Amino acid sequence: MIILINKNKQKRFFNHERMNDGFTLIEIITVIFILGVILAAIYPFLNAVNRWGGVSQNYLQEFEDRVNNYFLAISKQIRNANVIDIYDDGETIEIVLDSLSKKYRYQKNGNSIDVVDVNESSTKKIIPEIPNITFDNSVPLFNDIDGRNKNFELSIKINYSIGTSSNSKLFTTSVTKRNN
Repeated sequence: MIILINKNKQKRFFNHERMNDGFTLIEIITVIFILGVILAAIYPFLNAVNRWGGVSQNYLQEFEDRVNNYFLAISKQIRNANVIDIYDDGETIEIVLDSLSKKYRYQKNGNSIDVVDVNESSTKKIIPEIPNITFDNSVPLFNDIDGRNKNFELSIKINYSIGTSSNSKLFTTSVTKRNN
């Protein structure tokens, strides 16, 4: 009888061990699903502007895309311009494109850059204001490199913060006017 009790205890021990060999596929899929739902719920908060008033990476990328588009648009106009005038403050440039005196004026307006069609008196924001990104006024938008209105440097320096760290970034390009 003692032997039987030991065998029964031994048998129950092995049965109990088999039932706890590991996790089932359904348990693993359930845990992965729950983690996915939790991550999907908190992702927008991780990617948005944080509570310290900083800039998210998406805002910074959006700003960089707008600056690149701005550089492309104004570079094309500078290359093909007949007359170019940069005003003394370095924040405004006037471009006359053709003999019909089609004039465009690019100018800084607070924390945005506007293009004014002088002939039609219409204004369009090339780089609209983006929260928590500010222009650094120590760098002029337009610079006549050689003083002959032939070679220009376009620059935008911004200040921004991500989290608790503050940063600045300089965007710059050079353009040479084709027409004399």
